[in-house]
Amino acid sequence: MMTESVSRPPANLSEFSIIARNASRQVKDQIQRFFEDAGIPSAGLVLWNYKKYFRVSAYALTTKQRQRITKAAKCSRLRGLCVQGKCLRPKDWFYKWQESYRKISVGKKFLIVPAWEKIGKTGGKRIPVVLDPRSAFGTGGHETTRLMIRMMESLEGKFTRFLDVGTGSGVLSVIASRLGAEEIHGFDYDAMSARIARENFVRNGCQGGRFFRANLGKVSGTGRFDLVGANMLSKTLLRYRKKLASLTCPGGFLVVSGISKRHFPDFRKQFPTDHLRLIRVLNGRSWSAALYRRNQNRPSYRG
Repeated sequence: MMTESVSRPPANLSEFSIIARNASRQVKDQIQRFFEDAGIPSAGLVLWNYKKYFRVSAYALTTKQRQRITKAAKCSRLRGLCVQGKCLRPKDWFYKWQESYRKISVGKKFLIVPAWEKIGKTGGKRIPVVLDPRSAFGTGGHETTRLMIRMMESLEGKFTRFLDVGTGSGVLSVIASRLGAEEIHGFDYDAMSARIARENFVRNGCQGGRFFRANLGKVSGTGRFDLVGANMLSKTLLRYRKKLASLTCPGGFLVVSGISKRHFPDFRKQFPTDHLRLIRVLNGRSWSAALYRRNQNRPSYRG
């Protein structure tokens, strides 16, 4: 996910956590809204489940983020909950997210496996995807990524060229290869993320991949693709909607995720429909994903 990718922690990283004993959906939504109002999207949250309570942690990378969370905590109306904050050393950061990262079943076919764990038995039913994301935000377990994978599974056999916009750990590129894509391009605005994606792609024995650093608004020289995947915040999707359409070949598919479920009706109205036809929507608990198909024989957008 381009907007949340964090490949290496800065020295002044801060952790803000909220602990709750009530694991109801209402409480979790309340905590999520608190962090979203403070400028931390839920894709950047880490959930820790314990026997008698759970903890939600957010990581502030800049002074501005720390100030916004601190200010929000002072003005918060969180009922019976408090925000705890502390500074983290880089090695503490890596230990924390690795501690929470385990094997994850995603979609109907795949099993995400941390590179430091044994694959073990999959029962012959799930295809292992081995990842070392080196980031809490590239593990493949977030709901937005799960929705992307489900959409991609439904398109198996219908695409050979895949573009991974904001590749992060490269999980979607590996999935695309497993689903039959022969040529895969993945880019991220963060050069380290592009390198990590390439490493994970090779780690899984995939071929036909090209990974590079680029900004979505300026990316060029890639041609068009019969499947484009973009998992990012809705405001970024809306800002670059014409560019995303221009990267999709006529008759090709565009899958977008990272759209808040409660904001999807507004997103649907603002996203272009003259060149892109909405053909499917998937809703999770908090997020939505949409599948568009580009019309045949229509003038192309210029991104």
